[in-house]
Amino acid sequence: MAIRLLSVDVDGTITNGRNQVTQATADALRRAAAAGVIVTLNTGRNLCESQMVLDRVPEIRYLMGCTGAFLMDVQQHERLSNHTLDIVTARQVNAIFRKYDTLIGIFYDDLVCNQADEIGQFTRFYPAEMKSVFDTHTVVPSLTATLAAREGGVDKFYVVFADAAAQQAALREIEPLPVFVTSAGFIDIEVMAQDANKGAILLELAERLHIRPEEILAIGDSENDVAMLQTAGVGVAMGNAKEHVREIADVVAPDNEHDGVAWTVERVLRGDFDGIG
Repeated sequence: MAIRLLSVDVDGTITNGRNQVTQATADALRRAAAAGVIVTLNTGRNLCESQMVLDRVPEIRYLMGCTGAFLMDVQQHERLSNHTLDIVTARQVNAIFRKYDTLIGIFYDDLVCNQADEIGQFTRFYPAEMKSVFDTHTVVPSLTATLAAREGGVDKFYVVFADAAAQQAALREIEPLPVFVTSAGFIDIEVMAQDANKGAILLELAERLHIRPEEILAIGDSENDVAMLQTAGVGVAMGNAKEHVREIADVVAPDNEHDGVAWTVERVLRGDFDGIG
């Protein structure tokens, strides 16, 4: 059965280590769309962070964002579904993270909010190449005050730690809460609603489009991609993926410094993966 839908991660997959979408990757995704394959993003990013990819590949219509927290038709700028973390639980999560040396991002309403004193120490937590992503964020004086004033839920927390010991301590405090917890590749923790993950949101989109799982190919590199790689008929891990992610994949592509997405798409268009799912 031919591949009809591509579910593609962004960081470490579409983008290289300098947060760039290479011409080869953009061209391959555009060729796939021109051939009738539905090209989608399935990412931990939200809309503002994903815009640089959408600008390079304007044929992309569907964004599955914030690690499964929402499904959006980006061409209509309409959210089709939401799986948000309720505000009471969000405040509990924030209170736990505030105990540690962190850079916290809170995602809601197509915004990402960072606290001013934390974002000022950006390079303690991230490589400088990621700064352009954070330039799309909103800086607030206090995340605690922001959540106290908010009535609606949040899409996710993305928290990077100064050291792994603090990450593990915070994880032990977070895990008893009614949330879904995963990781995106740094010394980090992602927290979403219990029903939010990349695999579940991919199935939701597939059902809307009347596409079977075996007609889907997913590409990713991190722990938070495992659910979608296992959901898709063909799961492709990037060569730069963690060992666990490569082990569960059906195929391992070249890494993100060598256009692994373009390599995969060319094989989709040749029909190399037809019937594998």
